[in-house]
Amino acid sequence: MQFRNTSRNYGVVSRSFHWFLVVLILVVIPLGFFANLLPFNTDDQLASKAFYFSWHKTIGIIALFFALIRIVWTITQKKPVPVKENSKLEQYLASIIHFLLYISLISVPLTGWAYHAASEGYAPVLLPLGQELPFIPNNEAIAILFANLHNVLIWLFLLSTGLHITGALKHHVWDKDYTLKRMLIHVEGVNGHTTQIEKFVPGITALIIWSIVVAIVTLNSLTAEVNSIETSPKTEITSGNWAVQQGKLEISVNQFGIPITGVFENWSGTIQFEPRELAGEAGMVDITIDINSLDLGSVTENALGKDFLNSQEFPTSNFSAIIRRTSNHYVAEGTLTIRNDFKPVNFPLDLQIIDNVANVKGKLKVDRLDFKIGENYLDNSTVGLEVQIEFSLIAHKS
Repeated sequence: MQFRNTSRNYGVVSRSFHWFLVVLILVVIPLGFFANLLPFNTDDQLASKAFYFSWHKTIGIIALFFALIRIVWTITQKKPVPVKENSKLEQYLASIIHFLLYISLISVPLTGWAYHAASEGYAPVLLPLGQELPFIPNNEAIAILFANLHNVLIWLFLLSTGLHITGALKHHVWDKDYTLKRMLIHVEGVNGHTTQIEKFVPGITALIIWSIVVAIVTLNSLTAEVNSIETSPKTEITSGNWAVQQGKLEISVNQFGIPITGVFENWSGTIQFEPRELAGEAGMVDITIDINSLDLGSVTENALGKDFLNSQEFPTSNFSAIIRRTSNHYVAEGTLTIRNDFKPVNFPLDLQIIDNVANVKGKLKVDRLDFKIGENYLDNSTVGLEVQIEFSLIAHKS
């Protein structure tokens, strides 16, 4: 058994790497398309979709590692010479396709893994590697960029694969030579032709093609991100005796045991407040939240959909409360209205005032089912029932 390549044949190691990667590719790509088409309107459907996406991601990462090993092995091996005297143009095109395949075997799973690491979402990787990558922050814009790269590079990979298969079949059916057969078995007595073109030029050509595709996708993603940036203040307090200088309103929920945090970028309202030493009423707050301004990463569209916040029918939510001083701290006592359902809420405020500048923080937990949110998702392990709402703001007394 010949393990290493010779000038006439591929060794058993090279052939095994080739066909094992073929099997992984035949599984992982259809699995990704299949998972993407699955609905997620109920607990069971979401669990099923996440199950297939988890395996898609996991197999993709396995393919990445095997591709890296195969490339290292290929570099250390002889390249069998062509079994047929092909034209230089045909050899040149075949070499470009081979380089595109090698680049794609790395870039497609790597961009998918980076998309997963940068996203807020479900479907964990089923490997003991963690869910993140070094130097890839959890950021929606970065997640969108890698998602776009992943999707486009898949089609470049499929195109290269199709051309590669076409060339192999052409050799086997039309030329009737041993090009395809020697990738299946060791073929005795194979005649080879030593006229091979220099690999540097087609390698650079393939890299240029790949770079142009990446540059176009990146430019489009960055342009879309710039166009989405709002120049107006995201938090606006229209009345009251405190002017908000900056504020943040976040929500957090678990999905498949993984916390997902999002932020409402636009909210406005009124804050009236007078500090006091004794127990009693100290002011009021009335906040209106733009539901469509929610940024919840890769699951934003789902969160705003009919089964959850239903932002099309209920575009705003409201929080109205009395600010009350207790014996040792301030509390907010009022109502939270979501999807026209209102519930009483009561939570402490972490308030510090220095030189007429107030720093206020607060958090509360609600059950989403109290507001008829995600009623088809009753399994707490799929989409958490508990939602944490947290805010912070800095205001100046006007």
